[in-house]
Amino acid sequence: MQARLPLVDAFILSGGVEGRYPDLPTESAANSVAGNFLPSALPGLNAQPTYIHSNAGFILRARHLFEPTIKGDHETGPLYLVHRDAITPEAEFSYHWNKAGSSSAASLQQLIASANLSIELGATTEGYVVSADVKGFWCRTYYQYAANVPLAPETFLNRPLGTTLAFLL
Repeated sequence: MQARLPLVDAFILSGGVEGRYPDLPTESAANSVAGNFLPSALPGLNAQPTYIHSNAGFILRARHLFEPTIKGDHETGPLYLVHRDAITPEAEFSYHWNKAGSSSAASLQQLIASANLSIELGATTEGYVVSADVKGFWCRTYYQYAANVPLAPETFLNRPLGTTLAFLL
């Protein structure tokens, strides 16, 4: 089980625990370890302990949207194609430990650092729509509903509500 808890947009705590149950087959090849050494010479060679794998860490993430402003008359102008690109660098630092559940002394500990960079390229359509001018029952109903729902200005990235949907339907 793995869990992530975003504390703020840029800082996320992560952690998890899982059980691992290895079932390794015996090898009969001439160059295999089991074929060349006796179990008394290598204690634990045939042991297959159950491991509990736990981890804890944090993720640092930053996201920047590149979206130009539209120049011109939004209320009477034509349909605009607005480029909307995003870049998201992410760094993760975590500590993992695998502890044997049986009497075996075998365990493994790891400190892992990783980095990812995500680049998203896209575009949205934007245009002014009067709900009474929309054709089709479902589209008109949607726009009439959307025109009467009070929303915060930051909702939908300050775009006219539902413009993309009307042009797709």
